[in-house]
Amino acid sequence: MSTPAGSSDQTRRDIQQTRAELGETVAALTAKTDVKARARTKASTTVGELRQRVTQAGQSAKSRATQVARTVSQNTSQRAASVKLKSQHTISAVRGS
Repeated sequence: MSTPAGSSDQTRRDIQQTRAELGETVAALTAKTDVKARARTKASTTVGELRQRVTQAGQSAKSRATQVARTVSQNTSQRAASVKLKSQHTISAVRGS
């Protein structure tokens, strides 16, 4: 029994397409079962996220430290001015008596 030439070409194309699809399926299954590669990818992602969080925490701490230093400096200046004024009044009072 013979088949027409067009039918044979179609069969070959079908076989090639099936092989390509099978190859893609095997590649996808291989990727899913490659535990080492998946673990490396997950570890890399986690490390990247952790670095980002550490950087943000460092920037936040630096910003907060700057705010605290500015507040302490302002309070110190105000208290120093108050002490200076009180000491001038005390010196004036002592000289007056």
